[in-house]
Amino acid sequence: MKKIHLLALLLLFAGSVSAQYYDPNRPPRPRARRMAQRPPQSQVQVGLALGINTSNIVDANNSYRGTGTVSGFNAGITFDAPIAYNFSFAPEVLYSQKGYFAETADGNLTQRYNFIDVPLLAKFKIAPGFNMPIAVARFEVCHGI
Repeated sequence: MKKIHLLALLLLFAGSVSAQYYDPNRPPRPRARRMAQRPPQSQVQVGLALGINTSNIVDANNSYRGTGTVSGFNAGITFDAPIAYNFSFAPEVLYSQKGYFAETADGNLTQRYNFIDVPLLAKFKIAPGFNMPIAVARFEVCHGI
């Protein structure tokens, strides 16, 4: 019976023992921010865009007529203007090459067009470094037709 009382007494004291010293007068530590620091709301970011296009033309009225793809490049300037914490407006101005390749009775034809593209995007920031852009409008000016 004495062993059970001694065990119960030891269990009571074991609950109050701590491995770390706690000082009630010490001020609390500042917590680390888990989210990335965001730029100020008025700061517009400017960047460069470089890429490769592959394009072709598909005739909706004649499914037997097909064309091959032509590769071109695109380059331009991008802007990112924050509106709210997780929402921004991102217009771009891009020079872009598009075209197609076709085999005709007269031989092979490669047609390439030069465009100035101006996509207007709305970006929703889902997580730091991960955006979901939504195209609001797109304007194109073609040179070479």
